[in-house]
Amino acid sequence: MRIVLYAVWGAFMIGLVVSVVVQARKARRRKVALAVWPRTQAAVTGYDRKRRGVDNDGPLLYYPRYAYRGPDGQVYQGLSETVTYRKPPQSATLQVAVNPANPAESVPEGPTGMWAIGCASVVLGLIGIAMFWFIRMFPLP
Repeated sequence: MRIVLYAVWGAFMIGLVVSVVVQARKARRRKVALAVWPRTQAAVTGYDRKRRGVDNDGPLLYYPRYAYRGPDGQVYQGLSETVTYRKPPQSATLQVAVNPANPAESVPEGPTGMWAIGCASVVLGLIGIAMFWFIRMFPLP
């Protein structure tokens, strides 16, 4: 029985490490893009609405959609990963960094999320340690 508990703990820890690495690489790529790529103004054209929560009973979140003109003169569309709790006005503008090699790729200006990844890593790491301690102390026949 204890081996099953350790297997579940190991799967949790592997999932944690993979998730942190993937999110950290994504945030790093975003940070580099914001530092290097040229910026342009983008107009908010709409939004995607989603609810957070297990049964979609959480707060309503808005992900702004935007349009911008690339360096080649074409108009491109983008979807922001930055969430807001209020519906963005259609007349709003965003500052976006545009990939000069691929103008269809853009990153809206905003926080990179590294602090959130760090905090979540610490909390989930502590949960992993507590799980290991609990498995070790759990009385089994």
